Amino acid sequence: EDKLAQARIAWTNGDFKNVKAAAAEYSVPYKTLLNRLKGIEPKKKAHDAQALLTQAEKEVLVEWIQYLGLAGMPVNRKTIRPKA
Repeated sequence: EDKLAQARIAWTNGDFKNVKAAAAEYSVPYKTLLNRLKGIEPKKKAHDAQALLTQAEKEVLVEWIQYLGLAGMPVNRKTIRPKA
């Protein structure tokens, strides 16, 4: 993603004649760079808004489940559902 961002900035600044040249210079896939320039986000990032939990909430839930497991408490849907 860092290389893609750099290639996108370079292309926007007019450092390259075409997108293909920018992709080659930064060793990133041409189609991916073209999609980013069109505003198309990666699939993983594009569906974040549809997720029920944020990444931070997922991490907290995982830590809590691990704590329950270490404490010897049963971990099942009934236990997890209220916290999720």
